[in-house]
Amino acid sequence: MGDGDVVGSIQTGAVVIATGGYANDHTDSSLLARYRPDLVHFATTNTKGTTGDGHKLALEVGAAAVDMEHVQVHPTGTVEAFPVHLVTHAAVRVQG
Repeated sequence: MGDGDVVGSIQTGAVVIATGGYANDHTDSSLLARYRPDLVHFATTNTKGTTGDGHKLALEVGAAAVDMEHVQVHPTGTVEAFPVHLVTHAAVRVQG
């Protein structure tokens, strides 16, 4: 910290931390496996960095989490057949 910087605290009943998602978390400490093990094997269009690192950090220091079961993967995404994951167009999905 530099000269003149001020450090303080704010008392509050709740804090919202917006850290991104965790739908591409296939690590040993996978939040996807923890909260939605039924989705682990689906393809996702999330980036490789969507691993819930912010969630894990907050949980590690004692934060409470709500609605962690609400995660979006794209079961109609492609598996690693292309350099990027693609979403199957809705017109294809409805055709079965």
